[in-house]
Amino acid sequence: CITDQDYSLLIKQAFPEIKTLHIFGGEDYAEIYGTVDYGKVYIAPITYAGTPLSENRKADVATFLKGKMSVGMRPEIINPEFLYVILDIATDYNQNISDLSPSEIKQLARSVISSYNDSSLEAFNTTFRASILSEKLQDMDESILSNTITIRIRKEISPTLYKNEAQLIAFNNQIAVGSLSSSRFILTDGNTYRLTDYNPSNDTLRKSTSTNGLVITNASNAVYLRKINTTNASVPVYTRCGTIDYTKGIVTLTSLSFADFVDYQGIRVEAVPVNQNITVKHNDLIQISVGDCTVKVNGK
Repeated sequence: CITDQDYSLLIKQAFPEIKTLHIFGGEDYAEIYGTVDYGKVYIAPITYAGTPLSENRKADVATFLKGKMSVGMRPEIINPEFLYVILDIATDYNQNISDLSPSEIKQLARSVISSYNDSSLEAFNTTFRASILSEKLQDMDESILSNTITIRIRKEISPTLYKNEAQLIAFNNQIAVGSLSSSRFILTDGNTYRLTDYNPSNDTLRKSTSTNGLVITNASNAVYLRKINTTNASVPVYTRCGTIDYTKGIVTLTSLSFADFVDYQGIRVEAVPVNQNITVKHNDLIQISVGDCTVKVNGK
């Protein structure tokens, strides 16, 4: 194994359940984690079933590679991570030239979204392009007048309960100031929280106008725990718990001890991307969360 193609060919020959995989070196590790991990080759495989390899099967891949790598190189088999794209779509159509009802247009739009997801995404090194999806939505029926697409992106984490540890959430796309949010979770102090980068008590968000329209900036890069007070929800409490790099789209949380998750089996962390083209790198796979998308149809 010398090149990425060597790794890919040999691994897929020996492990036919693997559909695709992504390989990157320890020097690329620093893009996310800040430190170079020399001597490591990171390999992220995904099966035809769309799932990661089992721990036993990952160990088999590592053993298989050890006699085929350069001296001093070590394989690290890691799970892919999904970057989910959530869409809010508004479509206008001319109901005078169409036999389709608004509900049928909506169903057609969902089929277009699902088809684009299956054919163009769910793979390594892909890009979600809102302009391409918009064209496909425009072409789904001659009655379509226009459509607008609003995008959110989501990462999901599953911290080990009752263990103090830091968390890193890498969107790897520039995200908008003031847009960070999360599902609810309970810490070991017994209180329920959400994550946010907006704290109204410190007044760090600033609105200004430019040639590109309204611009929001933040004088702080802090991430907060927003305590959800069930007895007096109008007076939330904010506690700093980490930082956010808006340009790289990386959220770093300090050591927290989680007791439970409220809404899901884990924590969903969302943000609004600055750009409508969403890219992925390293072990990320991009996927439209079709079930979470909304489609609003307006007849004209």
